[in-house]
Amino acid sequence: MTRQDADTQNPTLQQVSNLFETWRKTRQKRQPIPERLWQAAISLSENHSIHQICKTLRLDHSKLKKRIRDTQESLPVINDIPPSFIELNLVDPPGSVCECRIEIENADGEKMKLHFKGRHYFDPVQLCNAFRSQCR
Repeated sequence: MTRQDADTQNPTLQQVSNLFETWRKTRQKRQPIPERLWQAAISLSENHSIHQICKTLRLDHSKLKKRIRDTQESLPVINDIPPSFIELNLVDPPGSVCECRIEIENADGEKMKLHFKGRHYFDPVQLCNAFRSQCR
C-alpha cells in the first residue's frame, strides 16, 4: 500500500504505523510530524482508543488528544444545519375531522359566524380582527 492509498482510504492502525515508521527512517533530525500523518492518526480515533494509537504510533498522548478535540470542535453540529426537505402532511388522517364554530357580536349587534370542518387554510383570528376593525 502506498502513502496516498492510506491517506485517501480509512487506513488501519498497522497501515498508519507503517507510514510513521517510513517517515521516521527518512526524516531530518527534529522535523515535526507532517500534517497528513497527524490526520491519519486522528482518523484512527473512530475505531481505536487514544492510548492504543499513541502506544502503537509512539505519539504524545496529550498532543493527539488535543488534535482530536480540535478536529471534533471544527466539525459542524448537525442541529445547526437547516433541513433541506420538510414534509408537510396536508391530508387529515381518517376519522380525525376537526370542526370549529366561532360567533362574534360587537356592541352594535352586528354578528359574524364562522363554521368550518377539516383543514382550513386561513387564519380565523385574522378574520375576527378584520370584522372588529370594520365595525368601528
